[in-house]
Amino acid sequence: MKIKLLSLMLFALLLATAACGGGESEAPKETSKEYTANDITITLPSTWAADYGQNEKQILISAPKEEYVLGIQILETGPATAEEFAALMSKELKGTQPEAAPAYGNYVFDASIMGFPAHTTILTVEGFSLVLVEIGDYKKFAEAAKGILKSMKSTNQSFQKVIGAIKF
Repeated sequence: MKIKLLSLMLFALLLATAACGGGESEAPKETSKEYTANDITITLPSTWAADYGQNEKQILISAPKEEYVLGIQILETGPATAEEFAALMSKELKGTQPEAAPAYGNYVFDASIMGFPAHTTILTVEGFSLVLVEIGDYKKFAEAAKGILKSMKSTNQSFQKVIGAIKF
């Protein structure tokens, strides 16, 4: 008798749950994965890819179908200010005049890298510079990039200072 009553209660609970949900199911949440290179750890959506360019000391993160690529570097730039470093990089890349960055850094400029339009952001803290290079529709992928950047951390204290200074 108890088993029959428990079965009926469980069945009623299942019916109530189905009625409350209206028969709709939630979309599965995208899982994430960690990637570590050059003392930097990031969390990125599982459908994205990451690679490391040893010579450039750059983490390259690509969206599915490579519609967007985010390059992350933290370089020792010594006494150069963010303005000086951004101007030097922009000149080397034949880019636009660096301007105050609305997000993530001190300065931002646009250039062409290997024939692709690139949006570059520079942030300098105590002799180290974060260089973010976005290739593709960076406005379309802004939220995803922000999530990746917010997840960034480093075991290198100098890198972590720069990471901690990112403007969100």
